[in-house]
Order: sequence, then C-alpha cells, then structure tokens
Amino acid sequence: MVKRVTAFCGSPRTAGNTETLLRIMLDGAKSKGASIQFRKINTMSIRGCQACEWCNDKSAEFCIQQDDMQTLYQDIRDSDAVIFGTPIYMWQMTGQMKVMLDRLYGLILQNFDSKIGPRKTAMLFTQAASEGSFQAYIDSTVDVFRFLKFDVQNTLVAADTEDPEKIKENKDLMEKAFSIGLSLVDFGNSDDV
Repeated sequence: MVKRVTAFCGSPRTAGNTETLLRIMLDGAKSKGASIQFRKINTMSIRGCQACEWCNDKSAEFCIQQDDMQTLYQDIRDSDAVIFGTPIYMWQMTGQMKVMLDRLYGLILQNFDSKIGPRKTAMLFTQAASEGSFQAYIDSTVDVFRFLKFDVQNTLVAADTEDPEKIKENKDLMEKAFSIGLSLVDFGNSDDV
C-alpha cells in the first residue's frame, strides 16, 4: 500500500488552478491514510541540465549539481507515488516544470534502467483552451515520464480552466481529482479520467 504521495507543482501562480487540483488529489490520498507532501517548483532554485553525463555513472547518485533538485530527487525516492502538475503555457509545460523534467534524466542509467524503481504516477495538465487542444503534446509528455520509469496511471486534463475561482465550482473536476488521489493509494491500475 502507498504510504507517501508527493505532488510537484509547475505553476508559478499561488492558489491557481494547478495548485488547487494538486491539493485536491493529495486530499484524496490523505483520506486513505497516505502522508502527503506538496512542492512548488517555482520557489526552488533549480538549474538546467548541463549535459555532463555524470548521472550515467552507475556509482553516481542523481546529479552533480548541488541545488534544490537534490531535495526533489529525495522526495521522489522517498515517495511511493508522485503527481506532476503543470499548466499549459505556449503549447507546453511551464519552464519551471521543463527544467525539473530535464533533470529527472538523472534518475535513469545509460542503459535506461531506473536507479530507484518505478513510482505510481499521476499527471495533471490545466489549460485555458478547450478540451483536446493540446492532446498530442500531453500524450508525448506522458510518454517522456514513462520513459523515465514513472508508472503513469492517471492523466487529468482540466480544460477551459482560466479563472482560478471558477474551477472550485466544477464539482465533476474536483471529484475526478480527489478520485485520482484515492487511486494512487489503492492497489491496481486505474484508467485515465
């Protein structure tokens, strides 16, 4: 059974749509007894990947760079399940989330084996655009996380969510987010919602 769930928020906004839905997902996990943790990437100091390949050495832990990414590596290692959430800006994840994603390369070896094993994973994308507008990008992003050995079991796309106040009125979306948090603690896989 999952004991710890950590959510990583790629939005620069405080209390925006992405953060709201991530916290609802964490509430779902907590209601099943999981300990939860929330990380706001925008408040952390994370440098981009330097392409030095130090991380590919079997004796290397994750990355030679000593910045806040070291904390996030430990969070992932110590968690049984993780959630990655980002708004879609300019047809893609935020720059904050992209820097983190690039540095997740440090979690795999040169032969593409995971250094820490798979983690149950949920993905969240918020967007002001209508449903389906960025689906090809979302699908390819999920594939990248799977390549990095994250066991992506659920992907929630919150379309038409420009106003942070109105999202709280969308009971269906809130229920889906809570349900995903529950599913991360339950055994077995869930379908995308």
